[in-house]
Amino acid sequence: MTQKGSGVSRQQEEFKAVIVGDRGCGKTSLLMVYTKGVFPEWYPEVQHFCPGVPILLVGCKSDLRRDKVLTKNLWASGLAPITYIQDARRKINAELYLECSAKCRENVEDIFREATKQALLTTRPSENVRDRIVTKGTSNNFLRSI
Repeated sequence: MTQKGSGVSRQQEEFKAVIVGDRGCGKTSLLMVYTKGVFPEWYPEVQHFCPGVPILLVGCKSDLRRDKVLTKNLWASGLAPITYIQDARRKINAELYLECSAKCRENVEDIFREATKQALLTTRPSENVRDRIVTKGTSNNFLRSI
């Protein structure tokens, strides 16, 4: 096995690696990037199976932006924490870009409030649907309950 960038060659050995983590923490993404060199993109799948559903892009762990040790390590590597202005919202045509920190309990409620709001705006019947309901003989009492 050759370590990337080190120039050190080792005899190829077989080994097993165990990746442990909570559900949805990025284990599959880590393995996909390592083995295939690509980050798995969920966006086309969502567009295919959920057309017309609003997408909210949520940046988690926003508290790390204030971590001085992490920021120092990033700067030493020629990197920097992502800023709120650098949102990827436009790239995936998301309705909103929001950030939160579950650890610090920042904006957690806002995320769910906005998700609920977007879902309700999407599922409300339009005026055309209401017109069709009335023309099919449905009573106006039904419309008042919508």
